[in-house]
Parts: sequence; C-alpha cells; structure tokens
Amino acid sequence: MENNKKICRCRNVSYLDIINAIKSGASDIEDIMELTGAATCCGGCTSEILSMLEIKK
Repeated sequence: MENNKKICRCRNVSYLDIINAIKSGASDIEDIMELTGAATCCGGCTSEILSMLEIKK
C-alpha cells in the first residue's frame, strides 16, 4: 500500500506523512523537513520528496 511506503527510513516518515504535511501547508523541502523530520539525516529521500512537492503543486 503506497500510504505505508517509507519515504524517509532514517526518520520513519511515510508517504502519507509527507502528503499530510503538504495538505497542512508545506510548500518546499524546508517545510517538509521542519514538519516531519524527513530529509534531515542522510538526505537519501530528498529527491523523492521534491518529486512529491512538484506533483502536488
């Protein structure tokens, strides 16, 4: 199930967590980082999060 897909394994942040952050007003990677903690450790999920932000615009 895509909602359960882990986007950020370091911080245990799921696809749904990112979507909820976007729905709450996150509009860039810095907002996502602040709201979820994703992309604040190794950075391996950054490109996937950026793609999600582009799709939701």
